Order: sequence, then structure tokens, then C-alpha cells
Amino acid sequence: MKRERENYYQGLGWTTLSIGDSYLNIGEIEKGRKILEDARVHFKRARLPFGDMIAEGLIAYSYILEGDYKKGSELSKTVFKKIEESSFEEIKWKMRYEFAKVLYKESRELDREIPFLSQISDPSEGEKVKRKMLERNRPKGEALIWLLGDESSKKLLELMAILEKTTNRDEMLSSVKALNNILKETAYQNCMGAIAHIESIRANLETDINKRLFQANKQEVYKDAILLSLDLYGPATALEILERAKARAFLDLLANRQLIVKDENLSKEERELKFNIGEIQARLYAEEKIIPWCCFISEN
Repeated sequence: MKRERENYYQGLGWTTLSIGDSYLNIGEIEKGRKILEDARVHFKRARLPFGDMIAEGLIAYSYILEGDYKKGSELSKTVFKKIEESSFEEIKWKMRYEFAKVLYKESRELDREIPFLSQISDPSEGEKVKRKMLERNRPKGEALIWLLGDESSKKLLELMAILEKTTNRDEMLSSVKALNNILKETAYQNCMGAIAHIESIRANLETDINKRLFQANKQEVYKDAILLSLDLYGPATALEILERAKARAFLDLLANRQLIVKDENLSKEERELKFNIGEIQARLYAEEKIIPWCCFISEN
């Protein structure tokens, strides 16, 4: 009876979580968040911490979507800590990538603003633009301080202080670009962390179809990692990530499929070779001089 009750609340929890997440995706943040809170109650009754952590992470994300960066980051930090202490790789990659997406989105907005800032020649106009930028980005900066490491947080605070004081356009541009780099670097690190978790899960999947199904909805992680690395470190690092992904797929193919040779002559040669090896093995067996199969491989 107890098990049936837990199964009931587990199913209710997943259904409720899916509905809440759907509301977040269509922009009805408050409604989605309330439903996600209900999902947490169901998961607690089902004694399912995995589901509870996912719901809590989505609630944290909802505050970031809403613009309450401080509350969202505080909750995210709590969730990140729980996740890191757990063995739930599936949640780890998802949370790290969601955080990376938010940072990457902010950096792209700054990318669009930087060319406009560089064209301003009137100091008073530059000051107005700077003030607007600071007002819009200060809450985001405060939120990042909660989530970044000590060194990045320190850099961010220093850059915000410089932006507050400076009236020099070049100095302002330099600070904005440096701030943007912090966003991109942190997004890149989280993308790569997400990829590490994804590949860890994939390594434990046994069949080719399972690996492909698992990978199907995770291509965006690799794409963003490649774009960020291209922007930050140039084409060499981006190509390395791309080749790593291709090599992983190729190894999966070799491990899980029987390769079919299209060339008829090669197929014939393969059959003859197998026949000859079989004859040699039979003769050696008859002479009681069986050579292990690995010896043939090493000689060829």
C-alpha cells in the first residue's frame, strides 16, 4: 500500500512538473512556478529527491526568466550545491547548461550594444547610455556575484566600479568588453561541464539506439560550446570540440554496429581470409598446438 501511494505521487509529480515547465516556456512564469511548487510537494510525498531537485531548479530558473536575478541566483546556488553533492548526472548537465544559456544570452546583448557605444562621440550622450546600461545590468551583476567563483566575482565588482566612475569612452568600452568576456568564459565553462556530464551518462548506455536517443536533444549544448570557444579562443579550440563530438559518435558506431563492406571484391577477400584462418586453426588444433586468437590479430 505504501509503495502504491509513492508510485501515485511520483507519477503526479512528473505530470505536474511537465505542465509547470510548459507554462514557463510560453511565458506564464508565475503560473508555471506555482505548479512547480505543487510538483515539489508530490515528489516529497513520493520520496523522490531527483524529481524534487529538478522542480527546484526550474523554480530558480523561473525567477531569472522573470528578471529577479538576485533571487534566482540565490536559489540556483542552493540547487547547484545539492546537485554537486548528488550522483544525478542528468540534473547536473541540465542545470549547468541552463545557467550557461542565461549568461550567453546576456553576452549576446552586450555584443549588440558595443558597436553602438564605440560610435558615440558626445560625452553627455555616452554618460546617458552608460547609466541606462548600468541600471539594466546591475541586478544581473549582483546575481552573478552569487554564482561565480571568488576571482570572477572580484573582477566583476572591479569592472562595475570602473564603469560607475569613468567618463572616458575608451575606458568604458574596455570595461564593457572585459565584463562581456567574464560572461562568455563562465558560459563556456558551464557548457563544457554540461558536456562532461552528458558524455559520462552516454558512456554507461549500452545500445546504439539508446545513445542516439539520449543525444538527440542535446545538440544545442555542443553548438553553444563551439560558438563560445570560437568567440573566446579562436577556431582551433572550436574545431577540437567538434572533432571530439564526431570522434565520440564514430566510436559508438564501431562499438555497436557490424560494418558492411560495399565493395564486392573486398567482401570476397574477407570471406576467403576468414576461411583460411579457420583452416589454420583446425590444423593447429589437430596438432594440439592451439594458438590463441589474439596471436593472429597481433601478427596481422
